[in-house]
Order: sequence, then structure tokens, then C-alpha cells
Amino acid sequence: VQTPLWLNEGLAGLLIAEHGRRLVVEDHTWMHRNERRPDLLREARALLDGKQPWTFSNMGLPDPSELRKPAVWEQFQGSAILLTHELLSDPAGKTGLRNAIQILSQHLNWQTAFLKAFSGRFLSLLEVEKWWAVNASYVMARDASFQWRADVALEHLDELTLETIRTQDVGENRPTVKEVRLGELITQTDFSVHEEALNQKLVQLRRLYAHAPADILPLAVDYYETLNRYVETRAGSGARSRGNAVFGQNRVMIRQTVKRLEELDARLARSLEILRQPVASANVANRETTTNPPSDLPKSRLRGIRR
Repeated sequence: VQTPLWLNEGLAGLLIAEHGRRLVVEDHTWMHRNERRPDLLREARALLDGKQPWTFSNMGLPDPSELRKPAVWEQFQGSAILLTHELLSDPAGKTGLRNAIQILSQHLNWQTAFLKAFSGRFLSLLEVEKWWAVNASYVMARDASFQWRADVALEHLDELTLETIRTQDVGENRPTVKEVRLGELITQTDFSVHEEALNQKLVQLRRLYAHAPADILPLAVDYYETLNRYVETRAGSGARSRGNAVFGQNRVMIRQTVKRLEELDARLARSLEILRQPVASANVANRETTTNPPSDLPKSRLRGIRR
């Protein structure tokens, strides 16, 4: 079993970023050391060039034909450097990565070795995906051109939790089109109908990871995990069969998922309400200041306010 490509590229990128040309010293060459620590992620940000980092699962199983495209390869390299940097950011991560490489030959694939080496931190690849989404967002958020404002991210997340469906009651000639929350979508339509819609939501939520501010990202991740668990369970349990046991399991899964989505919707609504309150108060304050400026201000400032 070989080390994964993302790890090879990630380690190489970090070494070059830290040591540069000093990695290979030519004969009769004077070396000038700069004690200032280099920005190890500058190259990763340049390679990503505003694009979102790859997901952990995509980096683990990249399509070789896609990697031949220069733009795709640069995005992969940037993602690999960023992922490796985050794994090596603390002593436990360094130990885990070293152990994963050491036990690689004892396992059929690198994923199994990775999970065993990081057993104290990750219980599944889904947990790795969640950790990676959060950490990648924290790092990329330092680039102001990459991160959305909190209100934009929340509004976008709010839109993702809605879906348009068609319903037709008995006696009606035309179907009714309405927007429903994801919990209602699950309860009001068959799995064969809403499976594709939920898979599209999962793709959109992964895209949101890269742009959401750090304080909003956990909510997006919780939505993703809830929907992903539901879709995988329903699709993997023979959801379309008619067995009584399967039918009972599906009912339990639906009930649990809808309850969790309602909790997340409530959190989203509170976040939107809190975010909008200061904006509304600030707008009122600005209107009051503009309309009735204090009389003791200097004339120059009064003119500035009136403009």
C-alpha cells in the first residue's frame, strides 16, 4: 500500500514553502538564512486561487484523468498542502500521521491505517470530513476575498433548507406549487422523489463550507451530517422494498431526521434574527443621526453628516 497522493503532495509543498531552495545546496553557494518564519500556506492559497478546497473523500480517491488538467491539479495540490498542514498543526496530529505511515503496510488501504492511527480523534471517515471542513474554513477565512459575510452565508444556508414541491389534493384540477422545509420534504414525498433533491443539497452544503465564516460553519456541517446520514441509511437499507422490518426502520429514521432538522431550523432562525437585529438598530441610529445631528458639533462635521 502506497502513501496517498494528497500526503505526498502536501508534505512536498510544505517542505518547499519552509525551506525553498535551501533544500538543495549547490557547490560554492553562499546561504543567507532569514529567521523570519515563512507563511507555509501562501502557496496553498495561491494554488486554490479563490476556489474551495477539495473534500477529504475526493482527495482520497481522485480521478487520474481529471488531475491531468492544470487547473484541477493546482486545486488538488493546494488542498493537499492545506490538509497536511492542519494534520501537522499539533503534536497529536504529528504522532498520528507518523503512525499512519508506519502501519501502512499492515493494512489493505491507507484509509484503514489512517483511522487506526487517529483512533483517539476520529471514529469514521465522516468525522474526518467534518473536521476537515471546519479547519479548512478557519484557515481560508483569513483570506478576506474568499470568505462570505455572515449575513450572506446565513441567507444562503436558509435558501438551501427550502425546496419546491408540487402537491395535488383530491378534487383539485391543478397541482399546487409550494416551498417547504427539508423536514416537510421528507415527510410529504417518497424517498424515490426526494433522494435526488437531497443529494443536490449535500453538494451545495459542501460548497458552502469553503465560504462560510467559522462561527456559522458548524451549523452547515450539522445540516450536512444529518442529511448525509439519512440518505445513506435509506439508500443502503433497501428503502424501496416492502418488507415490514425495513418499513419500520425507515419510519424511525424519518422521525429522527425530521426532529433533528427542526432543531437545526430553529438554530438557523435564531441566528438570522440575532444577525438582523444589530443591522436594523444601526440603520435606525444612522437615520436619527442624519436627521437630527447634535447642535454642539463643529460646522464641518454638521456638513459632513448632512451629505
